[in-house]
Parts: sequence; C-alpha cells; structure tokens
Amino acid sequence: MLFSSKEYIIYTGKEERKMHDGFIKIALASPDIRVGDVSFNLNNILKTIDSANSSGVHLLVFPELGLTGATCKDLFLQDTLLKATEAGLLEVVRATKDKEILVVLGHPLVYKDTLYNCASLIYKSEILGISTKIEGEGNFSNGPIENTLVNIGRKDIPFGPNLLYQNKEMEDFTLALEIGNDLFSPYSKAISHCLNGATIIANPSAISELVGREEYIETLVLAQSARGACAYLHSNASSKESTTDDVYSGMKLVGQRGKLTEKSNPFESSYIEALIDLELLTKERLRRKTHKFNLEEREYRKIFFHMSKKNTNFPKKINKYPFIPKEDQLDKRAERILAIQSKGLEKRLDHTGIKKSLIGISGGLDSTLALLVTYNTYIKTGRNTKDIVCISMPCFGTTSRTRNNAKDLSLLLKTDFREIDISKAVEVHLKDIGHDGKTPDVTFENAQARERTQVLMDISNMENGLVIGTGSLSEQALGWSTFNGDHMSMYCVNTSVPKSLVRHLIAYVKKDMSLDLQKVLADIIDTPISPELLPAKDDKINQKTEDIIGPYELHDFFLYYHLGYGFRASKILRLAISAFADTYSKEEIEKWLTLFLRRFFTQQFKRNCSPDGPRVGRISLSPRASFAMASDAAFDEWIKDIK
Repeated sequence: MLFSSKEYIIYTGKEERKMHDGFIKIALASPDIRVGDVSFNLNNILKTIDSANSSGVHLLVFPELGLTGATCKDLFLQDTLLKATEAGLLEVVRATKDKEILVVLGHPLVYKDTLYNCASLIYKSEILGISTKIEGEGNFSNGPIENTLVNIGRKDIPFGPNLLYQNKEMEDFTLALEIGNDLFSPYSKAISHCLNGATIIANPSAISELVGREEYIETLVLAQSARGACAYLHSNASSKESTTDDVYSGMKLVGQRGKLTEKSNPFESSYIEALIDLELLTKERLRRKTHKFNLEEREYRKIFFHMSKKNTNFPKKINKYPFIPKEDQLDKRAERILAIQSKGLEKRLDHTGIKKSLIGISGGLDSTLALLVTYNTYIKTGRNTKDIVCISMPCFGTTSRTRNNAKDLSLLLKTDFREIDISKAVEVHLKDIGHDGKTPDVTFENAQARERTQVLMDISNMENGLVIGTGSLSEQALGWSTFNGDHMSMYCVNTSVPKSLVRHLIAYVKKDMSLDLQKVLADIIDTPISPELLPAKDDKINQKTEDIIGPYELHDFFLYYHLGYGFRASKILRLAISAFADTYSKEEIEKWLTLFLRRFFTQQFKRNCSPDGPRVGRISLSPRASFAMASDAAFDEWIKDIK
C-alpha cells in the first residue's frame, strides 16, 4: 500500500528514517523534442520515465502534445504523424509494464473523424483514461461534453472531460487533468474536479512565453490550488518547440493550497521534483467544509489503480518556522498583524468610551509587543500617549536589566510610567495563608502573578482604564499562565500571535524608532524569556521558561500542525525530526512533543474563559469563534500515537 499504513522513508543525508502520512513525490518534465519527430521524442520520454521511476517518483507529467510537439500546426492532420503518434503512445504503455509510476502524456487523437487535444494517464502497461482539452485551438475541436469510450490498441479506454483517477490503497491520492490554457477559462474545470474529489490537478501545457505571462500563470496556478485546496502541477512545453512565431519557456510550477511549492525558472530546467502532502490537502478541506457539495457527481467517472508503497525522499528540508513568512514577505505580514491588533484595540476603546489603557510592563517580549500595539493605536487615532499607563511591578525575581528596559521603554514612548514594588504585599499574603515565603513552589510563583493582576485591575477601577492582556498564542496553547493571574485581562492584543513571531514584530517596529528606542528594543529582543518569579542570582535571570517547558520554536511547530491540520502526533514528531535535525535529538523532540500534548489537553479550562482579543491568523484558540474542546478531554490516544 502507498503510505496508507504506517511506513515510508525519509532520507536526510546518509541517514534513513521510516516515515508515513500521505506524502507522494511528483515530477514535471519537458525533455528535448523535435517537432513532428515522434521517434526522437519517444526516446527522450522513455529515458525520463526510467530516471523518474528510479528516483521514486509516483506521478510524472509531460507537456501538452509532448509526444509530437505542440507546434505541428497542420501536420496534425497528416496520417503519417497520427499513426506514428498512436504507435509511440502504445510504446510508452508497454515500457511502463514493470514500473510503479503514473505518466501523464499529451498527444493528438482522432475520434469519430474529429481531432482532439488529449492527455493520457498511463500506468503499468495500461492507459487508465484519456482526458480532453475543453478549449480546442487551431485544428483541434473543443473537447466532448460527456465521457465516452475510445478504442486504442484493441482496448476500450475511458475518454472525456470528467475523469478522476484514484489510488485504491490511498483515497487521498485522486488525480484529474486540465490541459494547457484551459487554465485561463472563466469556467474552471479544475475546481469542478476538486469538488468531485480530486486532490491533484495535473496540467500538461503548451503556453508560449510573453512578457508578464510568467507572473500571470503563477497567479492562476496558485489561485486554483487555493480555491480547490489541491496541488496544481503545471508542466509547460520547452524552447525546443518551433520558434517560428512563439517561444516556449519550459516553466514548471507546483502550487499547494495557494502556496508555491516548487518552480523552475523559464528556459532553465527540463525537470523538477516536488513532494505533495495529500493528507495536508484533505485536512484543509475538512477544516474548510467547502468540498461537500458534489454537484456534478453523476457526470464523473472514477477510475481506480493500485500503487504499492515505495520510498520517498524529501527534496527540501521542512520549514522550522511555519508561522513566520518568507523574508521578502515578513515586513508586509508584520504591518498587517500590527494593524489588526491596533484596530481591534481601537474598536474596544471606542465602544467602551475608555481613554486609559493599563499594561503590566515587565521588560519581556510579550508586554513589549502589547505596549507597542497600544502606542501605535493611540498615535494613529490622535490619542494622548500619557493615557497609556505602564506599570512595572518588580518582585523577587526581577533583574535590573528587565526593570530598566521596562522603565526606559515606557518613558521613551512618553507614557505614564509607574513602578510599584509588590514584594512586601506578596510576603504579607504568603504569611497570611501559612506559606513560609521562602519555598520556591507553585504557590510562591503564582502569588506574584496574581498580585500583579490585582494591582492592574484595581488601578483600572481607580483610573477607569482598560487592562491590556499580554499573553501570546503559544502561552495559551501550553497553558503557561497563572489562572486568574496573567491569564486574565480586559482585552488581550497578543492572543493569537505565536511566540516565534513576537520577536519579528518587535524588530519590524524597531526600524522606525529613534536610536534610543532601538537600543532598548534590541536588548529586549535578546533577553531570555522568563516570568522572573524565582529569586534572581547575582542580578541574573534565574528562571528561563524554555528550560522548563521546552523551546518555543518546537512548541509553535507542534501547534501549527496539531491545531492547524489535525495531524497525528507521530506525523508531527517525524516532521519535527526532519525540520530540526541539526538542532535537537529525536529524544528531545519526542520529550517536548509529549509535554506539549499533555499541557494542551489539560490546560483547556484556562482557554475556555480567556478574554477577548483580535484573531490575526488562521490558527486561534479563542473559545468563542475558533476552537472548542472539553476541558476534561483525554490525551492518551495522542501520546500513544507518538510511540
């Protein structure tokens, strides 16, 4: 079976790892051709099939009319070319007898005295079906409206526009074809295919190169893959086509869910490979609930094939930071996130009529981001920044570094800065409840967190202010907050911002600040993450969060795939092992994933009563609109799956 059980192989350098979870390997190829020379073209096609099969490719897509060349013009009406084409097609069929590779091959075909532009799907010495191009050009007629049968090599073969090809061992692997500039059609056949179950759309194409066309085709491919929640494979004809009137670039594109997976630059590559995560596509559809209406189901014919399991090589390392966009998109994304946060706060202030905002400022990352968002809101709406009340509440674990950074940042932003030492208040409280005030246990830590929240809430009553929450999405996922302490606020601006992104947002804001502010923000970015609840040693931070609960870069990775796609824990583990192979051992990753899952499940009660806050991304833990789970849901099956 193909990856539907529990095994597949990932190679990382010389190391071999057994994997599973619905990955398939695809390839797009445009080998050298000679226009009208079927024998020459056939030879190169067969060589490419052999090479791709040896590489473990499951699906290989050649260009439109790749067997003859797309620029034969009136030669397509010649019996000599058409007979050579049929013979070449059958030769490809015979050559695939012992190969477990699906081959999409474009060719002309005469049916009932009509010439059609077609693409055959060939597998194990069979033509599974022949899909037709909707929009005929030149000597080609428009494709038929309904499916029928055509006889080739003394076999009746499904023929028409509505064919789906599905792997019996892995239903997620369902393929449909769209040919050439059918991609440009206002009626999208690809989306119809997707609504009827296709997860992969292969487009053998012959679209000439023009200035600006590369960007246009990429936009369409990514749009189709986004709308269809599918993988879209665009394999274009090469410059070896005739250049009498047009030039072809051989550009190849692979899009998944609106994102570019792989691309060859025009004129530069005749072959590319990519990895398709079929499970990710089906999970996306499950989340969207948009693929449940199969309006044209009666018109479709589903053709089944059997493909056994084979090894799969990851072509690239997996992104360690899925929440963080590519560098060239980072500033734009940061600007949009900050705008969403600010607009959310602006609406809350307008609605309540409250002028003042209160922030517990610690000199750490989260409270810094919350302050910058609040400051941005006040500046853009013409409010007085002196109505931002920044309260520093040093206690047993506060270091001079964070204390000074909190003060300097607040004053440089011209806010109302106040420092309230809560040490004595916490000591009195601990004595009142019978705690010795020395043992650094959970009570010792939480008493400080709750005292800080009490100070903020009480001053908000005195000042008629809004308490701004600072907790991040990562902390919500792990339940890393004190219940009814920092867990509580009146509006939490960071509620759906993952910890791995916080630093980048602060760094983005820092660019436009004064030199003094840049210096303070740079030091805050470099400060170890800590709640500073345990006594400092030699004025150094004595409590590093990531030493206790694990690296946030790992937890954000886990969260992205656990919540965003509902992946099995074993798949998340294996993806993480590949992504962080140069940073953490398998044992470390497994340890922190186990902790993540335990905390994610056991801390739901905190999320069920979390305060309002703006959602900035697709993944959110808001109990009102984004995520619901029983507080006493068991995690045993998830932990078991890791093993």
